[in-house]
Amino acid sequence: DATMWGNYGDGHKGVCLKFKACPNSNGALSLRLNQICGCRGDKNGPTPIYGDVAHEFSKVEYNPRFVEIDFFRSLGRLTRPMLRYWFQNSTGNISPLVKDVVSESESWREQYWKQSTIAITTKLSDWAYEREYRLILQGMMTDYTDPLTRKLKYSFKDLQGIIFGIKTSTADKLKIMHIIEDKCRKEGRKDFEFHQAYYSRMKGKIETTKLSLLKFV
Repeated sequence: DATMWGNYGDGHKGVCLKFKACPNSNGALSLRLNQICGCRGDKNGPTPIYGDVAHEFSKVEYNPRFVEIDFFRSLGRLTRPMLRYWFQNSTGNISPLVKDVVSESESWREQYWKQSTIAITTKLSDWAYEREYRLILQGMMTDYTDPLTRKLKYSFKDLQGIIFGIKTSTADKLKIMHIIEDKCRKEGRKDFEFHQAYYSRMKGKIETTKLSLLKFV
């Protein structure tokens, strides 16, 4: 899509990463990402534990209006002191809404995560041409306020190929090829793909062609 390349591909000068999606334990397509999945501690303090986690692709729905969010019912992962702060007024009266949060009933928990996912995967109808899927990173017990903790790494094995944009410079292509060549040699890969985007006059849209003569041996 020309608009997609223009918006997200540096005006056609960038590249597109092509990943291999694999089914997770539930059979849904997902992508493995290395992230904080636990924690251990000693006298020096806590140390995060990293591991590969399969992130399921969630389809984005496009609607004429945004999803309405009930602010107070969305505060589902606060500590008890913070709950008292948000649900108690100056005279000490407790809001009845806090009962649902504190009880953590199965029905409340299911509704909470359902509404959270809907809010994350809803965009206005103007963006429907993107046909987007998203990988959702939930904080749970991990603090993701530091941007470095949100930079998750994918496995090079899952990167199937790279698509060069119509305006990707020759210099950038060569740099990328050398980087990929080095990685392929280290991991013994010979199946990496390179594709080139171009404008098809016959079809009136952007097409891609595989650079089949470019191989690592």
